[in-house]
Amino acid sequence: MRIVIDLQGAQTPRLATRQIPWNPDSDHFPFAFSRALVKEARECTNKYTNEHEILIVLNGLFPESIEPIRAAFEGLLPQENIRVWEAPGPLAASAPENAQRRDRAERIRETFLAALNPDIVLITSPFAGFQDNAVISIEKQVFLPSAMVVVLHEFPPEDTPWRAEKLAQLRNAGLLLATSAAVLDAAGSAGFSEESVIPLCEHEPQNHDPEQVNQDEDEDVYAQYARRALTALAAWRADAPLPDVLSPLSSFPPPE
Repeated sequence: MRIVIDLQGAQTPRLATRQIPWNPDSDHFPFAFSRALVKEARECTNKYTNEHEILIVLNGLFPESIEPIRAAFEGLLPQENIRVWEAPGPLAASAPENAQRRDRAERIRETFLAALNPDIVLITSPFAGFQDNAVISIEKQVFLPSAMVVVLHEFPPEDTPWRAEKLAQLRNAGLLLATSAAVLDAAGSAGFSEESVIPLCEHEPQNHDPEQVNQDEDEDVYAQYARRALTALAAWRADAPLPDVLSPLSSFPPPE
């Protein structure tokens, strides 16, 4: 199964965690989850699939992040499996004058993804791009939305700009994966059915504050996320009934 990870969420600035020079370890869920997924994919087999191929796709408008990300995956992923797409900027959705450029960039990105012939396109930061050059869309290419899987590790409050637009895009995705009960509840409150969102884990990684993080504990939880995600993705691609997708997930015990 060829899984293409859109890792823009690890490229975008986060005011609370951003470091200069850019340090991928500081950039929260998308990076840590993707790294765990790559590690687990090397060993994970189940009744649905015996092999995974992982590609990572990056946005060329965040040039300072590209080499550090490549270095962070050294030894885990061949460098040729890390691809970069390019589009003219700026693209922040908060600036109306960027609308036409952003529309073109969305089409460029989805065409780039489609050319990689993915079985799954995994989106780790579906709400990025309002104030920066991240571009996340699930609608431009007719043949791609069914392959798009979104990992929900946060859910925007109701007063968040462009929330309605992003929720509408989420409804085009083939599958949604929730990382916590809180996210699952928020998705339900936003009108997503219980059947359309698969829970990955009841336990969340700790706050990514260097003073508070228990790195070993967090790595265990991310590994659990990754194992469950790979099982769910493989079962879903095999058109297994939903109970068959959920059943293997429940066999993973929560972290002690």
